[in-house]
Amino acid sequence: MLQTLLFDPDAFFADNPWADDFVAAAGAVAAVAVVTVLNLLLIGVILTQKIDGTVTQNGRQVSMDSIFWDVLFGQLFTVFFAVFLGWVLLTVLLHIGIKLANGEGTFRDSLRITGWAMVPTIFTAFLGTLSVYLTLRGQPVTSSTSQLTALVARMEGGTGVLGIFVALIGTVWQGYIWTFGIKHFHSLKLDTAMGVAGIVALIFFLFSVI
Repeated sequence: MLQTLLFDPDAFFADNPWADDFVAAAGAVAAVAVVTVLNLLLIGVILTQKIDGTVTQNGRQVSMDSIFWDVLFGQLFTVFFAVFLGWVLLTVLLHIGIKLANGEGTFRDSLRITGWAMVPTIFTAFLGTLSVYLTLRGQPVTSSTSQLTALVARMEGGTGVLGIFVALIGTVWQGYIWTFGIKHFHSLKLDTAMGVAGIVALIFFLFSVI
């Protein structure tokens, strides 16, 4: 089923009880949210390997990596639920495009399409993490807040181009899945479905890299 979704979405959406199952699509989004959190933790592990210093906080010495983990753990729930929020907002955008193209079907149908189409982000997220690892691999261990700031700047700069490329892969992959979901769930011709998916994918990509 997963292979069909990722590489032959036309067959996946054509006659497949899984494709019609809203709970299953929501489960796919939940899986993406869990993987996103795990991926963030993995990036944290990679980054803290380069941190070995202390700072004074409330009159006592505290390790920099413990402060980093406190901040990171505080963001995990936000990141998890942000995936679901992104799912809904993206569906709103896609559904508007579908209705402007005179597509049939309901918002729930569009939710199923975008839910299933989020699965490729599981793979592209780890490509992004790999780019972080490669960027930081040769960097010295930091021992001060100024060095940490420089390290983070290096990470962001080094992964910039590759990050854009990874985002492009993920967006095109999702757009590919949207196209056939729109075709089958909203009864639009393939070229029209491709046009709607392409426009929304372009908007989504531009927002993701800004």
